[in-house]
Amino acid sequence: MKSLKSQNNKYIWAFIFSNTLLFLVAFFNYDFTINTIRNIFDDFSLKNGLLIFLSPLVSIVFNGLLTSNQKSIIVFGKIKHPLPSEKVFTNMIYSDTRLDIKLLKDKYGDFPNDPEEQSKL
Repeated sequence: MKSLKSQNNKYIWAFIFSNTLLFLVAFFNYDFTINTIRNIFDDFSLKNGLLIFLSPLVSIVFNGLLTSNQKSIIVFGKIKHPLPSEKVFTNMIYSDTRLDIKLLKDKYGDFPNDPEEQSKL
């Protein structure tokens, strides 16, 4: 069975291409018209082209090098217990009206206070 990443590979590359294109439009401050793409590629120098070509590859390499915890630290900006699921029963549960606290307590019993246990539940 193929991994989820390999199943979505074409979507990932389409996402990377579209983001690169949007970055180019914003970076070079073009008005977005039908000729924008042609103008961008006409103005490429070897240095700019190489930089744009390598940026998705660098992203993919860093994606493979970083652990899930390191990525969580970067995304959520917290070093200790970065995942939101690690504080769901101490902070979030009482402010989210979509959660039925009584139903959850009946199903799982008392809520854990330890952040790692909260994430496991």
